[in-house]
Amino acid sequence: MVRVSDAPTPASTTRPGTTIEPGTTGHPVSTAIIRLGIVLFAAGLIAIVISFAAPVFHTHLSTYFYFAAMLCPLGMIIGVVGALASGRRQRA
Repeated sequence: MVRVSDAPTPASTTRPGTTIEPGTTGHPVSTAIIRLGIVLFAAGLIAIVISFAAPVFHTHLSTYFYFAAMLCPLGMIIGVVGALASGRRQRA
């Protein structure tokens, strides 16, 4: 019967570059990509809400609001790419 110890693995036996320093949140580039995705997604979501609220107030929106609504899926794609890049960087 093999007994697994609860003791942490010594730093000398881990692969170089795989130790995570306490207080670090990830690579700054992937974090910036994720934040950009969140901002674009939020801007697109606000444009969608405004375009649905426009008929209530009997206003006509310019075409820019409809183009701004396309930021929502763009932000989602950028955020997912940033999250995948962040996860891949931590695993490698």
